[in-house]
Amino acid sequence: MQNSKLLQIIGSFSKDELKRFRSFIYSPYFVNGRKQNELQLLFEHIQKYWPHLDHENLSKANTYRNIYQEEEIIAGKLDKLMGRLSLVLRQFIAQRELENNQTEHQDLIYQIDFFRKNRLTNLVEITSNKLKQKRASKTQRGLDYFFETFQMERQIVDDARNFAIFDSPTNMPAVLRSLDDFFLIAKLNYTVQLLAMNHFIVPVDTSESLQSLQLLLPLVVQKKEEIPIIRVYYYAYLMLQATSKERAVHFDQFRKALDTYLDVLPEDIQKGMLTLIRNYCIRQYYLDDPYFLKITLPLYQEHLAKGYLYYQEKLLPSAFVNLITASLQEKKFELAKSYLDAYQNRIAGTNYPEEVYRYGLLFYYTAIGAFDLGLELLQQPFEDRFLKASSRQLEIRMLYDSESELLDARLDAFKIYIHRLDTASFPKKNKERFRNFVDLLRQMRSSTNINHPERIKKLKEKAMSTEYLASRHWLIEKIEEM
Repeated sequence: MQNSKLLQIIGSFSKDELKRFRSFIYSPYFVNGRKQNELQLLFEHIQKYWPHLDHENLSKANTYRNIYQEEEIIAGKLDKLMGRLSLVLRQFIAQRELENNQTEHQDLIYQIDFFRKNRLTNLVEITSNKLKQKRASKTQRGLDYFFETFQMERQIVDDARNFAIFDSPTNMPAVLRSLDDFFLIAKLNYTVQLLAMNHFIVPVDTSESLQSLQLLLPLVVQKKEEIPIIRVYYYAYLMLQATSKERAVHFDQFRKALDTYLDVLPEDIQKGMLTLIRNYCIRQYYLDDPYFLKITLPLYQEHLAKGYLYYQEKLLPSAFVNLITASLQEKKFELAKSYLDAYQNRIAGTNYPEEVYRYGLLFYYTAIGAFDLGLELLQQPFEDRFLKASSRQLEIRMLYDSESELLDARLDAFKIYIHRLDTASFPKKNKERFRNFVDLLRQMRSSTNINHPERIKKLKEKAMSTEYLASRHWLIEKIEEM
């Protein structure tokens, strides 16, 4: 019994979910009949040992005796009871998911639907007016809002058909308009998510999705003038599709739309769009795009001042590292140090907050030329794989700048280390970034390239055009010094 699906699911419950399931079982509306008492006894026996559901008292034999108070076990009797409890469990899960996935005013929409079907026209009018008032005061309008609009318009048409009200004015155009709005917003929402995944996380095939969206773009262009969320999604879509020459223009369009309509977007979409604009900006920054080199630090400072970067009053590792990186690249060393001091104990979303801070401090020492302090800091090991690789890359930078004899050996060891990293736990893009860093630095140190203007020019072009390259800014600076 300990390995049954029933116990596996109950074992995954939170304390609150377990409490709610108990109330569900004891409700005569959901569970009734002559087996109700036995179901409750079985649940109470399981609950007694939750969350340690591998206890020996949960064996089939011990459970049978506890419930039926019989020494002789009748084959299949407990199995049937467990099957019944599993059915109740599935009903509970369905009920919980229905509650959790309802739109904000779904209960009122259900009531109106019920009143219409039962011809309670006075209650239809009262409840409809109540719903309209609540929705009119709703300033943040996302996908759920437009789905509710579609539901409301569809109800009128369905009632006219079901009750043969042929002489009433048709509501079909309103149904189709609301369906278009809902569908366009949903399509844009998931298309932007797909493009962002392709852009920042892992390559995915976007051709089919983009081809279908192309057919809808004329309607999207029209609707973006009427519906703010469509405008925001449309410019996000253009930004993620932009060529190198168009990036700055479409980024500015998206940023302007987001600044203008941020307050009318639901909070989850606000958070997603703000994260998207930062991720896009920092990606172009690391690609050494001149426009984004100028605006990345101000954007991060603006989002920090407005509280957008905070998670439970702390910074996530990416926000912390990007703030330090952008400050140091702009040679604003005091600003970087102020962030290090302010957020030393305010890093969240990682099992290694101290390592994230230590990496930021190591980057600071590397940038200001405090190589002795940096190399001393490296004596403390990193457990996080990405931070470990990034810190070893900073060590190589310090050895290069200090003209250390250890550099060649460290380059060889670093390349072997990167090669051995498992791509399942260390993304392929990151491996490529560090591998390209080593290869380019080796070419820079080659005697055939030193004092050779044409080859130095090609090295710089390579540094600027290589898509995945760690420490691009630093490498370009060093090539220009050759």
